[in-house]
Amino acid sequence: MEKGDKEIRTSYLTSIDVWFAAMKSFTVLSLLESLAVLALIKRSRAMTKNAERAANEFERCTFESEAYRLNRLYHRVDSISRFSSPVVFIAFFVYYVLFIAQGSENCVEI
Repeated sequence: MEKGDKEIRTSYLTSIDVWFAAMKSFTVLSLLESLAVLALIKRSRAMTKNAERAANEFERCTFESEAYRLNRLYHRVDSISRFSSPVVFIAFFVYYVLFIAQGSENCVEI
């Protein structure tokens, strides 16, 4: 934020600071969720490959059940985040527009 050649500095939190912090948080959380899902997919595929090379039937069943569990887990994590991420963002956006961007003093009282 600049005004002419002079930079405007404030010693307090402005509404644009809150917006940028929230957007950075949403970005980092989305990245972490993606990395977690990708790690679970990789482990699930590794378990499937181990099941193909298993020495006996018990080992093969163990690897297959672990691959199935991981498969269900990453699908569940992905579907939960696909629903919750937009809902949380919309809730934050409504809160931001109604209270923070308007400069209402009511939401800041502790």
